[in-house]
Amino acid sequence: MGCAQHRSQPAAPAFCDPEGRSGPPIPHTQLQEDWLKGEILRRLDITPERQRQAFRAKKPAEVRTPHILWQTLADLLGKWLRPESTSKEQIFDLVLMEQFINDLEEETQKWVRDPLPYDPGPRLARDP
Repeated sequence: MGCAQHRSQPAAPAFCDPEGRSGPPIPHTQLQEDWLKGEILRRLDITPERQRQAFRAKKPAEVRTPHILWQTLADLLGKWLRPESTSKEQIFDLVLMEQFINDLEEETQKWVRDPLPYDPGPRLARDP
């Protein structure tokens, strides 16, 4: 079977030498799969911050029945905190930081969430 035939099949990609002879399928490693998953999530802007926002956002009426709401919140929380790859300490820090920011005064919250780039120019101009 030639290299072109291997490419048209949905199976694992085959190695093709310069003469077009095919070799065994190229094995995928977990590292390649993790990189690909991360790249897809990055391009779709699916970030922990977006997941946090979805968890904290008010849910639509059709989701607010107790059973569906509980399932939805559990799903969104799992996507945000990713317990399979996050330590208890990291989860603790995320929840603590979220609550800390929520309990700050409104002006301080805005400053923490949307900091402006620091520009030392005006301060340096005043200092002798």
